[in-house]
Amino acid sequence: MKLRFQTNGSLNSPQYNIVEKAILFLEEENYNIIENTGSFVLFDCETQTSKLVSNFVYYRRVDEGRLDFIKNDENIDICLTYYISITIELVQWFIIILISISVDYKVLFILAFFVLNLLFKIKNIQSNFISNMMRFRSDEI
Repeated sequence: MKLRFQTNGSLNSPQYNIVEKAILFLEEENYNIIENTGSFVLFDCETQTSKLVSNFVYYRRVDEGRLDFIKNDENIDICLTYYISITIELVQWFIIILISISVDYKVLFILAFFVLNLLFKIKNIQSNFISNMMRFRSDEI
């Protein structure tokens, strides 16, 4: 099961530079570029995010996404639409609920930590994905 989210950003920079920088960033982060036009980039995750990964990778990975580049007067608006799989989280929540039913309902407080963990991941991606992409440095650009 995947949830869909969207976030926006705005920059003062030539569009070709932003699109090239976005593609290099996505390739560096091991995303597959599915489609690339001048106005949008479709990408998905090269590795399965359902496998166990380090915490730092978990909080910044998306399963698939689309970057739209919209040219306004002097600015380029970037719209990131991304999907996050929550299958692993749902399984974890279900196990905690089963344990709480069989052992004691006091175990349910652990569920709050798992929910907060997912919310933190969503918030982290919303606030940092576009800014990390624009801060990405490459000698090729």
